[in-house]
Amino acid sequence: MHFNDDKGFGFIECKETHAVFGKDIILLRSLLNGMTVSTGDKVSFKVEEGMKGPKAVDVNVVERIQDKMASMPIYWGKVKKVDENKGLGFIECEETKHVFEKDILMLKSQLGDKFPPFGAIVSFNIVEDARDR
Repeated sequence: MHFNDDKGFGFIECKETHAVFGKDIILLRSLLNGMTVSTGDKVSFKVEEGMKGPKAVDVNVVERIQDKMASMPIYWGKVKKVDENKGLGFIECEETKHVFEKDILMLKSQLGDKFPPFGAIVSFNIVEDARDR
């Protein structure tokens, strides 16, 4: 799940709903009933047809990303590329390259306001999205 608190909405990635609707499901802050969510949280939800397409309702947090990260391994790597316009960058790490056979994607939505500069040494955790990417 990706959620932009400043904009008040995000999207839930789910294989099952993607197969039905062909896209991620929008999550609106106005439908959270005061509950807070963060990018990376695992949620359960129902889908309701809205004026502009399917939307998530009856959302509950199943697992908070902050809790999950506390028990995850920490890796170290070097920032290989940053594209602030696209809101993403890549981390080069030999240890993770042996497992995933590629550089690690970092998203601005998970970093806050700013990317680390090109060449910076960073620590990170790895979270695969709901579609195992």
